[in-house]
Amino acid sequence: VSCAAIQNKNNDYLLVYNKKYNHWQFPGGKLEQGENAEEAAKSEIFEELTVVVDSLEKIGEEYFYVNNI
Repeated sequence: VSCAAIQNKNNDYLLVYNKKYNHWQFPGGKLEQGENAEEAAKSEIFEELTVVVDSLEKIGEEYFYVNNI
C-alpha cells in the first residue's frame, strides 16, 4: 500500500473520504504489479482526486504483511 500526505502552506492535510470503511484517510492504495511506491502514490492521487503530481518527497516507509503474503 502506498499513500501520500499532501500538506498546504497552512499545514493542513488533504484527506479523502473512504465510503467503504466510513472514514477519512490519506489518498493512496495498493501497488499494481511492477509498480513502485512513488508510482502507486501518484496514480492513486490521480484516480481519487484527478490531480497530477510531478514530484513527491519520501518521508517514511513501513513494511507489513497480510496472511503471511
